[in-house]
Parts: sequence; structure tokens; C-alpha cells
Amino acid sequence: MRGRSTRWACRSGPAPGTAPLFETASATYDWLNRVLAVGIGRRTPGQVSYTVYAIA
Repeated sequence: MRGRSTRWACRSGPAPGTAPLFETASATYDWLNRVLAVGIGRRTPGQVSYTVYAIA
């Protein structure tokens, strides 16, 4: 499985966002190929963490 992501930063604040894209040839994880996902980030000293939501 591999994944790609588009990332952006909000002009109004420090919260970054992401739109991950998943690709897999595995039948077990085939459902990930159809997931539309978005993530909202939070910056803390030394790291960025994301909460990712499956939209569809």
C-alpha cells in the first residue's frame, strides 16, 4: 500500500490541513482506494499531528 497527500496551511491561523489519497492492490484494503479523506492538523512544539476523517 502507498499513499499520497495534498497539504495546505490556513491563512487565518496555524492549523494545517491535508487530503490523503490511498492506493493499494491488496483485496483486503481495496476499500481504501475509494475513500475521500480530509485531515485537520495541529502544531505543537517540534511536531504536527493530524486528525483524519473519511468523508465518503
